[in-house]
Parts: sequence; C-alpha cells; structure tokens
Amino acid sequence: MSRAFVNLLLDLVLMVLLVTLVGATLILRIVFPSATQADGWRLWGLGYDGWTDVQFALLALLFLGAVVHVMLHWTWVCGIVSRRVLRRQSTVLEDGTMTLYGVGLLAVIFGFTAGLVLAASLTVIPRAT
Repeated sequence: MSRAFVNLLLDLVLMVLLVTLVGATLILRIVFPSATQADGWRLWGLGYDGWTDVQFALLALLFLGAVVHVMLHWTWVCGIVSRRVLRRQSTVLEDGTMTLYGVGLLAVIFGFTAGLVLAASLTVIPRAT
C-alpha cells in the first residue's frame, strides 16, 4: 500500500469521525433535553449517558487519528517550522532532532491536558446534599 493511499484512507477516516462526532454532539444538544432532565429519554437504545460515551469515544478516536496524521507528516511540519517560523536556511533537520521535537510536543500536549483535568477535579464544586 502506497504512502499516498494510506494518507487518503486516514483522511477519509478522520472526516467520517468528525462528521459522526458533530452528529452525536447535535443529538445531545438538540434532540435530548439538558442532562439533568434527560433521565429516561432514549434514542436508538441509548440514553443521554450512552450518547455522551459515544461522543467521548469518537473524540478520542479523532484525536488519535489526528496524532497519527501529524506523525505521518512530521518531516513536512518540521521543514515548515524550520523555514518559515525559525527562518533557518537549512531545511533539513536530523531525524533525531525531529523525533525529540515530536516527543517534546506530545509531552507538552499531554501535560497541559493532565493539568487541565487536575485543575478541574480540584476546583469542581459538588452539588450540595
């Protein structure tokens, strides 16, 4: 299988995931009432919580696909950043340098996400009983 065909398949999968995620989100926002009033409501066998699980699964798959997409184009990304952002004349970075940049970027993304979730869990105000 050629690299171009793999990219085409990945792009098609990402498009289908995005459209499906938008559809699930619209169902949650338009079809169902608010979460506090949706108890007992069902659509195609799933209640509100089931649809939020579908939404989260689609979001996770879309994120994973986007990471794979960027990984497949990482040489191009590094070349653009090197030439356009850093204004370097040499457009070729060593593979080890590009790998370190990629791992560093993933660490920053995961660290930011983990920090956001941690901050939210520490500052959430539970419902008074």
